[in-house]
Amino acid sequence: MSAFSSLLAAGITLALAAAASEPTNSPAPVTLVETEPAVELANGLLALVIERSTGRVTSLRRTDGPDVFGAKGRNISFDANGRGPTPSTRQAGYRGTGPRDYRLVRRSDDLVDVAFSSPGDDVFPFETELHYVLRAGDSGVYAYVICRRGTDSAPGSLIQTRIVLRLRDALFTHYFVNDQMAGEFPKLSDPSAKVTPVTDATVMFPGGRIATKYNLADFEENHHVHGVAGPQVGLWMISASNEYLNGGPTKQDLHVHEDAVIVLKMLHSGHFRLGAGLEFAQGEAWTKFYGPFFIYLNRAETPAAAWADAKAISRREQAAWPYSWVDHPDYPLIRSQVTGRVTMQGQAPAADACVILAAPDQDWQSQGKGYLFWARTAQDGRFTLSHVRPGTYTLYAFLPGHAGEPRRDGVTAEAERMTDLGAIDFQPLSFGRQLWQIGTPDRTAAEFRHGDQPRQFGLWNRYLTDFPHDLTYQIGTSHERTDWNYCQPVVQRADGSWHRPTWRVVFDLDAAQSGKAHLLIGLAGAARDPELVVSVNDTEVGRQKFPNDGCVYREANQAGHYRLWTIEFDPALLRQGRNVLALELVKSDPPSPQPYNPLSLPRSAILYDFLRLEVSP
Repeated sequence: MSAFSSLLAAGITLALAAAASEPTNSPAPVTLVETEPAVELANGLLALVIERSTGRVTSLRRTDGPDVFGAKGRNISFDANGRGPTPSTRQAGYRGTGPRDYRLVRRSDDLVDVAFSSPGDDVFPFETELHYVLRAGDSGVYAYVICRRGTDSAPGSLIQTRIVLRLRDALFTHYFVNDQMAGEFPKLSDPSAKVTPVTDATVMFPGGRIATKYNLADFEENHHVHGVAGPQVGLWMISASNEYLNGGPTKQDLHVHEDAVIVLKMLHSGHFRLGAGLEFAQGEAWTKFYGPFFIYLNRAETPAAAWADAKAISRREQAAWPYSWVDHPDYPLIRSQVTGRVTMQGQAPAADACVILAAPDQDWQSQGKGYLFWARTAQDGRFTLSHVRPGTYTLYAFLPGHAGEPRRDGVTAEAERMTDLGAIDFQPLSFGRQLWQIGTPDRTAAEFRHGDQPRQFGLWNRYLTDFPHDLTYQIGTSHERTDWNYCQPVVQRADGSWHRPTWRVVFDLDAAQSGKAHLLIGLAGAARDPELVVSVNDTEVGRQKFPNDGCVYREANQAGHYRLWTIEFDPALLRQGRNVLALELVKSDPPSPQPYNPLSLPRSAILYDFLRLEVSP
């Protein structure tokens, strides 16, 4: 056995010793009862019932607690949506939970694995196989999903796959997405009162509180646990690894509803991303293993204590990855480690750079057919990507504070081997001498006005109050936190008309410029296909339309899909003395007048990351 294999085996042994959710000296064996309508699993700590025909979990409880469902329509279900050559009769092309074929995969005193599969067809050309795994000593159940296509599969696209847990409202009082994004569910104090629908999965409670699942989206980079808790039970979705998610570390996704007690496990989605739908040609074979992830039940004196316990179990599960109890050819247990060191212009170490392993030739933000791995560099610039599936990748990186994205193709990760890539040199993107910069190139709008606030519906509608005469930013005297809004939105005025904003950057130059001028515009996100017109001293220098990534109107106030636009123009347009750069959003008005709605969505919007003006000889 190689030294790497010995270390890997030792790591797995130590991790497995810590992996049991509630270890006991002699855990009860796992039992399985198969009847015609359902499959029942239990291990002395947990019990669940799964419908054979649909794969829906209709009952889930700790043996010392209540059923977390307890009502019709409350369950755990899997669904997906996509397209094939034959149009779907379902809304948005959704493929629901049935019919499914039941199969017992493995059975022992220590573990039972059951699967529920559905074949693909010309409407939805993807076979899906949903697994539930109950182990002895665990106060939770694992799940994983396998999606497949064969060489005879019809062409099609996969848009979204997810697990949805619809829970018993009365049991849960608080939600937790991360330490900052946590709170109490809104409740109706008057049983006769009704909530007002606002938009998709968004409602307004009496008193004006607007609750939505989009308020509780989180970045995937360090997200491993979320859930809900009440006085009798807590339920948590724990993901030891995010390697199977699409979009990489900067992608945001939905985790908990705020308007209802619903917990999500998004496996593949287009939220806050461009081109996230996976397109497949006729006969294009493909297999993807999503998970396993752990649905954990606990109880504690307070919801906060239950959250603390769930985070501890999450750390334990991460240490156990990859799970040695999984026995499947598409889930390799023997993996690789990729290391290297990011340097800045061949000299200083690049600390806190984000390094991503993904497929070549495509924006990693839009990838999802394969697996993605990421890590941050340490103070000395070194990084380690652990538990990498064997394969060939491209390495990408970005460094907060600097524009540009170095890459290295042909990175081979081999099983039982450590690959050291040596130095990855970061050459920041620059075209010459910097005249001024607004914002920090970090792929977010967090440093701007409202960019540091909690996500909330309608934040865009504060724009006309904050900037009634549109935004004018004076280089040298204005401040990013107060004088540059988190987004540039097309919003509705009180008279029902729509305001198309023009932002201006005013700056003074000591002398005329020569050579070439470059304006770098980092877009942290773009909502509803905004068209941006850029002018220098009343002369248009650039115009571009950006496709919708769903950011601003889904409450994102920091980021969506990152894009970098560079405009080269004649520096003769720059004058000695006062200069004005104009950023105008162009959006047509609706075909007919609309009454004013204080809850209206923006017709389009842009999130800026940074702007920088440079000149070169």
